[in-house]
Amino acid sequence: IIWVGKGLGLKGVHEWEFNEVQGTTIATTRETMTGWMLFLTYPLIKKGLCSTDEKWLANLKERAEST
Repeated sequence: IIWVGKGLGLKGVHEWEFNEVQGTTIATTRETMTGWMLFLTYPLIKKGLCSTDEKWLANLKERAEST
């Protein structure tokens, strides 16, 4: 699954990949950002991006394991 967003001089591409490994699904996320504002904004938003990914993956795991 790929999501692309643009705004404030930035372009973000976020990818979710799902693979089965020994009967378990492994979810991997990747994000790339480009744009002229990146050098100014990335140091400010890096922690928030990681936190958002961790929350998203935790919610996905909880939902996938619920009945």
